[in-house]
Amino acid sequence: MSTFADWTADDARRYIAVPGPSDDKYSRGVLGVVTGSAEYPGAAVLGVDAALHTGVGMLRYLGPQRASDFVLQRRPETVTAPGRVKHRADFTAIMQCEHCGAEEKNNTGYHDHLYHTRVIPAMHCTACGLNRDG
Repeated sequence: MSTFADWTADDARRYIAVPGPSDDKYSRGVLGVVTGSAEYPGAAVLGVDAALHTGVGMLRYLGPQRASDFVLQRRPETVTAPGRVKHRADFTAIMQCEHCGAEEKNNTGYHDHLYHTRVIPAMHCTACGLNRDG
């Protein structure tokens, strides 16, 4: 006997906030997303597309220019300039050293411009000791 129950549209409706006449993009939340890379821009496109389907008021994508270009082709309403966000998506990533190829898990990351422009480039590989600049 199964303990699972069907999830219907009526069930989902109880958890979805429908925007009202006085709502705007800021009252509905600004989500910051950093995902994908220059090598894998599809991850950025899929992540942004999925996030925008949640009903968030505004989505701010921060990532490499190549990925931003693909994101804007698919979802032109996305803001790609740095700025404030109301919600930030934390993440776990597999970091690969550009010098020796060693991989290590990083589960302390968070999606914002500072982390991707200052923290990641300064990280040192535990295998060879080098950072992005050598």
